[in-house]
Amino acid sequence: IGNITDKVLAMKEEAQKAGVTIIPDLGVAPGMINILSGYGASKLDEVESIRLFVGGIPAKPEPPLEYNHVFSMEGLFDHYTDPALIIRDGKKQEVKALTEVESIHFDEYGELEAFHTSGGTSTLPITFGDVDTLEYKTIRYPGHAEKFKLLVDLNLTSKDAFVNIDGQEINTRQVLLKALEPFVKLGDKKDAVLLRVVVGGKKNGQKQYHQFQMTTTKDMESQVTAMARATANTISVVAQMIGSGVIDQQGVYPPEQIVPGKEYIEEMAKRDVVIREETYEDESYVSV
Repeated sequence: IGNITDKVLAMKEEAQKAGVTIIPDLGVAPGMINILSGYGASKLDEVESIRLFVGGIPAKPEPPLEYNHVFSMEGLFDHYTDPALIIRDGKKQEVKALTEVESIHFDEYGELEAFHTSGGTSTLPITFGDVDTLEYKTIRYPGHAEKFKLLVDLNLTSKDAFVNIDGQEINTRQVLLKALEPFVKLGDKKDAVLLRVVVGGKKNGQKQYHQFQMTTTKDMESQVTAMARATANTISVVAQMIGSGVIDQQGVYPPEQIVPGKEYIEEMAKRDVVIREETYEDESYVSV
């Protein structure tokens, strides 16, 4: 957002001189998916593909949007409006958000949908710029992308779209944000975060796929949302790794280049955020 990550990465020499470690983008996406991508890549001799799926959804969807927000709706509109950066056939390219919808299954939630959104890949296209495929998609309940694509196509999510009403210039995005408030407020309801990372390539000349999957829900006793649990624990675990010397490099590094995946998964499990890993030699066994 606002090219902040690029500005932070540019401070590498300053951080090294100051003897500090800076790791930007430590959330879920980007953040957790970066760490797991780096960990999966470390298990391969050659990385060919990285496919990322993440979604924050209500545990029990309600019409009309079947969505409750767990972070800024302004940010959500940006992700739905701006193009997504991907790598396809070895070439970096942009695709429109809310497109190329595909089905994805999670046992607890059944058939869901996944589609392109902006921002999720963050530094991964730089770190893994030579892969054949790198794609990030957002998970929602079926039909969500179509509903929001209509709003985007009507220019209702744009920061720059204004209409004149009785002599006053009104931003359509601000009107939509207000109109959606009662429909997207989470309140006391339970949310869930679903994540799947699939890193494919070759090991000892043979095809191999490493799949990481996480499902976590809101702690109803403390009222800490699933998104907050996944995000805050990621930040906490990595900060403690720096403090304890597990991470001892100084400078600025994206998560996939510096956070040890095995230790990260173990520490997250201690905080009841469980990430399961599976390895396949046949892509047909990979869950999508």
